[in-house]
Amino acid sequence: MAIFATRSLVRPRRHIEHPANNNSKRRTSDERQGKDRNQRFRQEGGSRLFRWVALLIGSKNALQDAGFFAGAALLELSGFSGALGVLAGMLLVLLVTAVLLQTGVGKMPADA
Repeated sequence: MAIFATRSLVRPRRHIEHPANNNSKRRTSDERQGKDRNQRFRQEGGSRLFRWVALLIGSKNALQDAGFFAGAALLELSGFSGALGVLAGMLLVLLVTAVLLQTGVGKMPADA
């Protein structure tokens, strides 16, 4: 028999005020320094960094979603054993390609 928690058994969270706060909306010096740092970061070209991070994270998420979609389609079309066979075949092709690949591919020539 399952026991379900009711509202009477769950303690409400208490909001604890700091004595120095006095319910005022004044910001502490740490908060002001953090805001100043953020403003300086934005002025010093931080938006370019944010764009690069957003681009990289977005492309990673898109690739991950494509992988989930392909995996789901593979499972639906060929079943679990068939999907494992296809993935093993892809791994075999990758390993054979890595073994047969020339050693100098992708390296700059020394005389250039």
